[in-house]
Amino acid sequence: MNCNYMEIASFGLKGLTFIATAIGVVLGLVQWMKNGALKRAELIDGIFEKFRTDDNVRKAVYLFDYNQDWYTEEFHGKSRRNKGAEDSVDIGLTYFSYVCYLYQTNILRDEDFELFKYTIDRAVVNRGVQDYFYNLYHFSTRQGIPFPFPALLKYAEQNGLLTNGFFSIKFSPSSFIYSRI
Repeated sequence: MNCNYMEIASFGLKGLTFIATAIGVVLGLVQWMKNGALKRAELIDGIFEKFRTDDNVRKAVYLFDYNQDWYTEEFHGKSRRNKGAEDSVDIGLTYFSYVCYLYQTNILRDEDFELFKYTIDRAVVNRGVQDYFYNLYHFSTRQGIPFPFPALLKYAEQNGLLTNGFFSIKFSPSSFIYSRI
């Protein structure tokens, strides 16, 4: 009889240990998920912060959003009528490409990306960006070098935001196309 009680007690102790371990695993998983949500929130806040406070990104957003005539022959030239525009545009587009990369690699979810979609879409459909992308795409292809904003170009292509004929070398996306680069 004593052996039966010992076996029952041993079995009960093993069962309690299993239950305690399962509870610990579930609590650990919940904590891990909360930490993941906090990290995601920090990432999104960081992206918003850059949109709001980085002077170059803000300048680029302004140029794109208000259809400023920024992509002219002077854009790459020494006189730089649009002084600082090239830097702001390149930094802004690089940042937008980074956000698209985070989305394409599932670091940002659909609902996360929705927060930035308007600004990125407005940039990509901007006439100057279309011309700039056209020139950069064909220049980089001829030179055998990577396009500088790959994730943004992929996003634009997948979402039908590029002008028809964009990938054709014979196509000019607007009445003005600066192709000295």
